Amino acid sequence: MPDTTRAIINRHLILVLPKQPALDWITRVDPNPLERIELDEMRQEQDAYVLPEGVVNSPSEAGQWAERRWSVLSPAS
Repeated sequence: MPDTTRAIINRHLILVLPKQPALDWITRVDPNPLERIELDEMRQEQDAYVLPEGVVNSPSEAGQWAERRWSVLSPAS
């Protein structure tokens, strides 16, 4: 095995996952969808954001970070 130096990159990853209200909204807007969608299916593809170390330090701070930027993160914007 070659002797290589490993670099450490300290980052935080935030995944934006839909919750039940998102599925409820889709059902309300399109009561006859082409196929029945489940919450687990909606969560198969999620948006991911990589943040530098120190921007968030807890799950609650990650939620606050996303809420402050929701207008930018939201696909509807």
